[in-house]
Amino acid sequence: MLVGDPARGFLDTSGLTRLATYRAHADGDTAGASLRDARVYRL
Repeated sequence: MLVGDPARGFLDTSGLTRLATYRAHADGDTAGASLRDARVYRL
């Protein structure tokens, strides 16, 4: 199973393996002025 996390700070990553990190728009920022790391994990 894959889990996507937009770096909100409350995901317990114990038991997960990080596969990738992408720069993505922050919540509500459709103009792209604020980017943050979004991560993909494997369970």
